[in-house]
Amino acid sequence: MKKLNKKQKQLLEPAILIFIGIISILFWNTFLIYPIKIFVVLIHEISHGIMALLTGGHVNNLQIFWNLGGQCDSSGGSKLLIALSGYTGSIIVGTIFFLSSYSKKYSVYLNTAFASLLILIVANWISGTAGIIFSLLFAVFLFVSPRYFPNKVHFYLMKIIGIVSVLYSVADIKEDLLTKTFVQTDASLLQNITGISSIIWGLFWFFISIWTVIFLLYYSYKKGLQKY
Repeated sequence: MKKLNKKQKQLLEPAILIFIGIISILFWNTFLIYPIKIFVVLIHEISHGIMALLTGGHVNNLQIFWNLGGQCDSSGGSKLLIALSGYTGSIIVGTIFFLSSYSKKYSVYLNTAFASLLILIVANWISGTAGIIFSLLFAVFLFVSPRYFPNKVHFYLMKIIGIVSVLYSVADIKEDLLTKTFVQTDASLLQNITGISSIIWGLFWFFISIWTVIFLLYYSYKKGLQKY
């Protein structure tokens, strides 16, 4: 079999990621993607909680529901920054996990840090069976994956988590904009705080998510296909 040249390797890596993205979309409402979507919801709510603490507030409790819902009950702090932090945090964390897939050392440190954070979150914030179970399972997974999984498996798992995290933000924001429900969303909270339409806030995050996907694909193109 003919060896791939540098240019072919550069093109193959984003092609694989686009294929992963397409598969994720096709199986979006199946159990295959469900665990990652739960992880993104968890990061979303944790981001609200961390911002509450950083702005002088207090987290009363954090809940994750089996139906992919979540809630972070906090008091005090900056309402504006807390409302902004949910989607922002999940997009940033997804990007960080994706980038970590190109360095084994960095990935071990990152996964260990997040596993430890999840344990602390369970001990101090989370109430409800679903949130506790998922947080502990994710903590174990993040600790084990870079240490005991084959490198190729681990790195592509991190890329899948990163891509789906960003895509989930796009999908969730789309639902916020198009679904006519009485559920209070981050966009509607920001509308109440700032007076700026929830549609504007939704579009703001939507375009950030899309540009993040483009950045990740460009980064993967520059890095090319990895050696394992």
